[in-house]
Amino acid sequence: MFTFTRGGFVIEYVGEVLDPWQFEQRTKDYARGNQEHFYFMALKSDAIIDATGKGNCSRFINHSCEPNCETQKVILIINLGTNFMSNLIIKLRVLICL
Repeated sequence: MFTFTRGGFVIEYVGEVLDPWQFEQRTKDYARGNQEHFYFMALKSDAIIDATGKGNCSRFINHSCEPNCETQKVILIINLGTNFMSNLIIKLRVLICL
C-alpha cells in the first residue's frame, strides 16, 4: 500500500493494443461469448487498449465525479502508452478513481 503525491505516477494501463478492425471484432466476440465485463481504453484514433484478458489491476480504476487521478499519454522508447497520474494526494486505503 502506498500514499501517492500530487502529480505522482500511480500505474500504467496495460493490455493488448488493437486496431479499429480488431476492436470491432473483439467487441462482437465478447458479445457472442456473453462476456459481462470488458475493459477498453482508446490510446489514439487507430489504437485501443483491451485490458480484459492481458491487463493489470489498473482496469479496475473507477470513474468519479471527484477524481483523484487522471490519464496521461506518454511516449515510450518504442511505442505510446497511458499512465494514471494522481491529481491530488491519495492516502492509504483511498479508492483510486478517474
